[in-house]
Order: sequence, then structure tokens, then C-alpha cells
Amino acid sequence: MPPPILLRGARQLVTLRGPSGPRRGAAMRELAIIPDGALLIADGIIQDVGPSRRVENLAAARDAVEIAADGRVVMPGFIDSHTRLVGGDSRLEEYEARLLEKLGADWEIAAGAPPGLRELRAASKQKLGLLARKTLKLLIRHGTTSLEAKSPWGVDARTDLKILRVLEALHEKPLDVFATYYLGVLPSDAQGTLDEYVDWLCAEMLPRLRTRRLARFVQVRVGEDGYPVGQARRILSAARALGLIPKVTAGERGPDGGVELAVEVEAASADRLDCLTAAQVDLLARSFTVATLLPGVAFHRRLERLPPARALIEAGAAVALATGLSPDGCPSLSMPAILSLACQQMRLTPAEALTAATINAAHALRCAGRLGSLEYGKDADLIMLNVGDYRELTYQFGVNLVAMVMKRGQVLFPRMEF
Repeated sequence: MPPPILLRGARQLVTLRGPSGPRRGAAMRELAIIPDGALLIADGIIQDVGPSRRVENLAAARDAVEIAADGRVVMPGFIDSHTRLVGGDSRLEEYEARLLEKLGADWEIAAGAPPGLRELRAASKQKLGLLARKTLKLLIRHGTTSLEAKSPWGVDARTDLKILRVLEALHEKPLDVFATYYLGVLPSDAQGTLDEYVDWLCAEMLPRLRTRRLARFVQVRVGEDGYPVGQARRILSAARALGLIPKVTAGERGPDGGVELAVEVEAASADRLDCLTAAQVDLLARSFTVATLLPGVAFHRRLERLPPARALIEAGAAVALATGLSPDGCPSLSMPAILSLACQQMRLTPAEALTAATINAAHALRCAGRLGSLEYGKDADLIMLNVGDYRELTYQFGVNLVAMVMKRGQVLFPRMEF
């Protein structure tokens, strides 16, 4: 059994200790910071949290391996709750064309043949796994310790299953990789009617995912280019009956019924939410569904409308932030950059942004019982920053301040040996 670890001398130990539910309203600014803080870790689990003077004098700390924070910030690792980790090649030609205004903001949507699907179909599972591991190393260097990852657009069952198997092989090696079966575009080549296709999804595909444990979530994109509300309800209700957790992509272009559906089926999260009505904001505020916002997607696509983050927070909705990492949505994997965008463009405070990227993101993935804050009994997933004030994280935009990353008590960065 390895010796315990004593991390001591953090100028700000940002614990985010608090109530068991997601943080809402003013509570999103309450970070439960301990000045000159320390953590005692054993077997990858946090055993004690408090002032350095108290924790370092515990009997259990006498033989501990010491890590000196030397006046830096220590905080929970980022949880990226919306990504396509396995997304295919970069979209450089489309990106340049959009900059020259030859394509609109929604250039990536193509009914039945989403971008990147051809190369994902052709690539071997081994190649996709290798590329994903390279991306994971970059995610770690930017402070991400857990993430959600989606299958492609849901138009090719064989490719979806291949990628879900890749994600299964990556889980806990070393990060938590929570897999989502994503249904984003109606397949143009499906046999029969839409009703028949949804029948097949509910009767065959979803049970297969559950039996093989290839997905934790099922997410349906609702709206003009996605699924009608009625069909999305059938899919998500069937998923929930099988023990899979519903998620919804909604509000991309305007009210589309997705927010109402997410609340109805008790989805873990409703994602995107670029265009919301006041009634939808109020509905989310009164629900258990986390509003997951993607400021990197809005920035990369130069969207005119941004998610109403301030309205959601002030109404009392649980708000999370994620990268939306994908070649066609947001090519950035940096959660610090996402927090800066959220503060600058959506008017979150640094504390709200940090909360949204840690404990609230954990609630969006239904894993807050062990992730998202630094508390007794939770996994020792944390990062150390090369600054003494957490607000520098969003103030110094475009700068990676991460000095150390720990996952379940194992230091992954600066040394990454997996």
C-alpha cells in the first residue's frame, strides 16, 4: 500500500465544499476557500481538508509523502461535460471558408452525412484509440481530470459502436471518460419511416448499449436539424427505462421544445441553449436539469446570440460550462480558455465560472458524489496553478497556468507515464 500524501501550503485551497446539490444563484460564488490549506490523501481518496497547521500535525500525516504547494492555488480538476473526444480530422478548409464568409455559422450540419463521418468509418479502432490518448494527454496538461465523450452523430450504428468501444477502453486509464450515445442528425439512408427507425433504436440499439455497458448517457438533439420532440421523447423515455441517463441538446436556433422535454424526462443536462425564452429560463431554474453552456462553440462559430448565462444564474438555474470539443464545434480542449470566454462574453464572475466547470459539471454527469470538490471521501482529483489567486485563471486568458494535475492521488502532470 502506498504511503499517504500530504499536500500543504496552498495559498488558496479552493474546496467548493457545500450542499449536496448543484450550486445555484449566489451559491455559485461561494468557493469555500481555505487560506494556507492542506489535503491528506490515502489510496487516492481525500482523508482530510483544512489549514496546513492542523492537517500536517495529524497522526496519519507523519509518514506521508509531502507535496509543497508553495503559495499556489489548489482546486478541483476540471470536469468537461460535453465533448466529442473521438471526432475525426480537423476542418481547416471549412474553417477558412467560414472566415471568408463563404459558409454560414451552421456550416457543419449536413443531413445524413455529418462532417468527419467518412474518416471515422474508415479508421480502425486502434488508430482512433491512439489519437484519443494523445488528446487526453493534452486535456490533462490543461487541468481536465474527468470528461464526457460522445459517439458521432447517430447515423451509422457500426461506427457509433466502434467509437463507444474506444471510449470504454479509455475509461479510468487514467481519466474518467463517461460515454454518451449521441443522436444528432436524422439518417437520410434509414430504412422505412422515422417511426420505424425510432422503433429500432428503442428495441435494439439502446438495449445493446445497456447490455454491453457501452454508454452511461443517451443524448438527443432536438430541433430543426435534429429530432422532433415526440420522437426524442420516445428515445429518452426508453433509455431511462433501461437505466441509461437522458441528456438533451436544445435551443440552438430558437424555442424547439428541447428544454421542456429535458425537464420532463429529468435529463441530467440540457446543452447548448443559445436561444432561450424567459419561460424556459424559469423552467430550468425550477428543475434538476443542469444547463450546460458551450462558450467555445459560440466563439468558434461567431454566433450572434450567446446563451443567456446571467439570466440563468440569476433565476437560480444550475449552470455548467464545457468545451464542446469537436473538430466542427470547438477545436479547443482548454477549460481555462472556456472559463475566460464565459467571463468575458457571458458575464460570469471568475467564481461562478470555476463552480460551473467543477462541481456543477459533476452534477451534469451525475458523478458529484465523488468528483467536483475537495472534500472528505471524494476522489483526490485536483490541479495546482502557478498563481496565488484563483481569479488569475480567467484573467490571464490564453495562458495555461496549470502546474500539476492529480487524478485519484496519482500525479499525471508534470509526469505522464500512461
